[in-house]
Amino acid sequence: MSEAAQALCRRLGIALPIIQAPMAGVQGSALTIDPSLDAQEFRIATNGIAGGSDVGVLYGAYRYAELLGVLVGRGAVVTVV
Repeated sequence: MSEAAQALCRRLGIALPIIQAPMAGVQGSALTIDPSLDAQEFRIATNGIAGGSDVGVLYGAYRYAELLGVLVGRGAVVTVV
């Protein structure tokens, strides 16, 4: 797992694998690297988050967390109620 993925998992307190495959046919939620996206681009879909690189996946996961009301800052995760 990349350093960015490890940082995300530690920060959010979860363990999600990053897989090197397109999102089509993926069961459940997944973090994937999609080479059709630019390195820092991401896509949030019903079956997961795809990024053009591990950094893109990280940006997508942070954006998804923000949409859920979770503020991710240095050293702490704060959930907004």
